[in-house]
Amino acid sequence: MICVDTHEDAIASADSGKPRNRATERNLAYVIYTSGSSGKPKGVQIEHRSLLNLVFWHLDVFAVSPADQAALVASFSFDASVWGIWPYLASGASLHLPTEEDAHMSPSQLRDWLISQKITIGFLPTPLAERVVTLEWPKSYMLRLLLTGGDKLHLYSPSSLRFSLVNNYGPTENTVVTTSCFVPVQDKAISTPPSANS
Repeated sequence: MICVDTHEDAIASADSGKPRNRATERNLAYVIYTSGSSGKPKGVQIEHRSLLNLVFWHLDVFAVSPADQAALVASFSFDASVWGIWPYLASGASLHLPTEEDAHMSPSQLRDWLISQKITIGFLPTPLAERVVTLEWPKSYMLRLLLTGGDKLHLYSPSSLRFSLVNNYGPTENTVVTTSCFVPVQDKAISTPPSANS
């Protein structure tokens, strides 16, 4: 702990140059707790190398660029928030967070928010994504990718939508995403879509 007022002399005499980065790929990036679905929540330690793997994979597969407008709707206690932050900050894209009032939006309000913010890519938990995908969408919007995960997906992407739906799965221990697939367009589902956790 550094107390600015009581350590003022030590701070003033310290080297003012840029500190040397001693971080390695094995250093801890963050700790997050599991949902407890297996019995009891537990803290999971994620190293820099795992987070970097997720970020670089995401940037490559989803062609994220500084022109993208990303939506962070996932709670900070959900590991998907890690995925919803770092790839976009690393690429120079813009990150949009709903206000506290917006946090409890209905699916149609969420759709309208995504459109008004000119969101190009975003993650929604599966139950919410399923409801948003089934809504009527206007002819003009910027969304190109809707990522989902956390539960089994029960529907395909309707042909009326111009954005791709991407189904993802991964336990917290595997740094958010273990498997991912673009959901094919199919208006009448004859089976459940490709799913990593089914």
